[in-house]
Amino acid sequence: MRPLALALLAVAALACAEAVVAVYLDGAIDGTAVSLVRKALADAEARGAPLVVALNTYGGYHAPMDKIVELLINAKTPVYA
Repeated sequence: MRPLALALLAVAALACAEAVVAVYLDGAIDGTAVSLVRKALADAEARGAPLVVALNTYGGYHAPMDKIVELLINAKTPVYA
């Protein structure tokens, strides 16, 4: 079911642009999740494409989640979650 949800989000974002960058976060939110989001966001901004973020998480650490929120709020490209 998760790949289907990610595919649907990507299709929705494609309606707005030719390309889309997607990141899938599964498991605990930690420093690795921050790195994945940072890299995907940099890639999306470099391509001028929207970022699709799919989450399947039970939570995690507060500081990394705050950093992810900060990255997404300050993104220079549209973000869909």
